[in-house]
Amino acid sequence: MKRYKEALSTAREMARIFPDTYFIFLLGKMYDINGDTVHARAYYKEVLLKCNQELDTMAIKSPQRDFTELQKGLVLVMLGQPGKGDEIIKGLYQKADSRIKNQYLLYMRLKRADILMAKDTSITIDNATTIINTLRP
Repeated sequence: MKRYKEALSTAREMARIFPDTYFIFLLGKMYDINGDTVHARAYYKEVLLKCNQELDTMAIKSPQRDFTELQKGLVLVMLGQPGKGDEIIKGLYQKADSRIKNQYLLYMRLKRADILMAKDTSITIDNATTIINTLRP
């Protein structure tokens, strides 16, 4: 609907009520879409800090670990560090089992602009199609 100013207000409220990395990342994206890159970077850096804190205390085998690493990789791309972000996502791809490997392959292909604007993207390999929506990791 492209009502980005209203979406920013909603994102602020969601991040206030649910101050987890997903909603803070979404708030950063809304600031970015609205042209406020200063606030966007601040929220992206907050997500990066929270991801690092979570990863430092999380068990290696935790089911949440891959999601947190993916989120860290995507936020690094948003912060203008695509090499570091892609390296993290590539590591997730290399250790992933076959049923989710293609999801990471799609994430590795995303550019900053792709992550910023929510859209469906897909890949077909060996008659199997994998679809992700860039709204969320």
